[in-house]
Amino acid sequence: MNIDHLNQLSLEVRRNVIEYAKVGTVYHFGGELSCVEIMVYIYSEFIGDLNQKKRSQFIMSKGHSCFSLYCLLAQMGYFDKEELYSYKQLDSVFQGHPDMKKSSYIDFSSGSLGQGLSVGVGKALAIDYMET
Repeated sequence: MNIDHLNQLSLEVRRNVIEYAKVGTVYHFGGELSCVEIMVYIYSEFIGDLNQKKRSQFIMSKGHSCFSLYCLLAQMGYFDKEELYSYKQLDSVFQGHPDMKKSSYIDFSSGSLGQGLSVGVGKALAIDYMET
């Protein structure tokens, strides 16, 4: 783990959240910015390459803060940063809550707060069941 790299990536994601958010599209800047370091750490240390079929998954229960997730994925090269300007536009990959049907890089379509734990347990049990 390279702390300097994690700090730099977190700073870039925070800059992206502020730079690419259009007026009236991001209402939860506190929520967006409060989860950046956690997501950067998880994606950097546990998730790995999102193009791999077998990999760890990220379940964002706090879906209304998904713009920071989109900014992280763009910073990591999975999306072009310019695409972030389409946030909340009709047919955009980047909606107000993450949608796993719109992108293979989104592991869970969150909505109601608190669902992440039960979905994570269900996914873990399903993986365990499939491997036995």
